[in-house]
Amino acid sequence: MKYIIILLLLLLIVSTIFASIPDNVWIHYSGNLRGMLDPCGCKIPAGGIAQRIGEIEQYQALTHHEAHFWVDAGEWMDLFDPINGDKKTICLLNAIHYGPIVAVNVSIRDFLRETTLLDTLTKMKSIPLISANLRDTYQKPLFPPYRLIDTIIQKKRVKIGIIGLTDPINNKSITKKNGLIALDWTLILKDIRKELKQLGCEDLILLTDAQIPRLDSLLQNERPFSLIVSSSPSWRAGEIHLKNYGPVVAPEVQGKNWEAVKSNSTNKSGWELFTRPLVQPVKKNQMVEKLVEDCKKTIMDPFNPLNVLTK
Repeated sequence: MKYIIILLLLLLIVSTIFASIPDNVWIHYSGNLRGMLDPCGCKIPAGGIAQRIGEIEQYQALTHHEAHFWVDAGEWMDLFDPINGDKKTICLLNAIHYGPIVAVNVSIRDFLRETTLLDTLTKMKSIPLISANLRDTYQKPLFPPYRLIDTIIQKKRVKIGIIGLTDPINNKSITKKNGLIALDWTLILKDIRKELKQLGCEDLILLTDAQIPRLDSLLQNERPFSLIVSSSPSWRAGEIHLKNYGPVVAPEVQGKNWEAVKSNSTNKSGWELFTRPLVQPVKKNQMVEKLVEDCKKTIMDPFNPLNVLTK
């Protein structure tokens, strides 16, 4: 009798462990946020970083047997606000820290004007910034080239590599005083893919600021990616563009909608696209909302520096 009880307890423990293993992986994606701290003034307010993070938390609560990760393709700077653009960017990145963020691509387009943003970004150790080909004047890497997700999906260990790349076509627009250059990514990408393969990655996700015509030429000889997220506003948001180098998605301009892809789709791309929240109304993340309000007070005071997450 004692052994039967022990056996039943072991079976219960094993079944509990397997029940807690997620069935699918969700990739929530954003990009081209452009300093949007608050929801837009639309008929149905959308966007806003506190609302976005609150929305992903509702996704997680409703699909608690599935894994959720967040990636951002870059371009956070409000280039139309030369006075407060840097502060808005820092606030966005500090807020992103409160979500399940695993990778944030650094676009060279965020440095189209002279700014002190680069010095601040290199101090933000707690934000998973990546860029494989963004270099300083000595061609020294400024950020890690990729991030690695190592998780259990459908009772199987899965590794997903996330690579960040910025389009070198924008080099000519960058001022020399910023001391930045985006290198040709062909050889860099080849080395990264080889390294990630050695690490056992089954899926590769590319985060980039390149537009479709540029990707067509830059990736024409590349093996397909599992998913490509572009921050380029020239793309139609809410669609999967099936390319020979992989399925491509683009976020809504200034983050007005929240988009995600799920990995168990039966469509040709292997990913199922979702562009609407599962729950209405969306509850804002209160901690992020307070952070945004504090940031806005700082933005109003030109002599008050903005705190940066550096740990």
